[in-house]
Amino acid sequence: MVSIDPNPQAIRQEVTPGDTVKVMNKNNKQFEFRVTKVSSNALISGNYRILLNQIKYIEKRKTDAVKTTEGAAIIVPIVAAAAVTVSLLLLFL
Repeated sequence: MVSIDPNPQAIRQEVTPGDTVKVMNKNNKQFEFRVTKVSSNALISGNYRILLNQIKYIEKRKTDAVKTTEGAAIIVPIVAAAAVTVSLLLLFL
């Protein structure tokens, strides 16, 4: 997790839909959820609507670029192999 400055402007710039965040509000209640929408005044998920001006502390889960790259490196050759197989099959039909 990566800490984000808890001011509303910074949160709106750093958090995007799909991000998983851990939030502590000014009443010291903690929440962890995947953001579905960032409005002008709140982070929204199916179960939560956290007002930006009530956030005392916020962290965002850091995307692992290595895992993302590894996933693409595996999927691309599989798709390419499937395309070649289909092309060869069509030649013999």
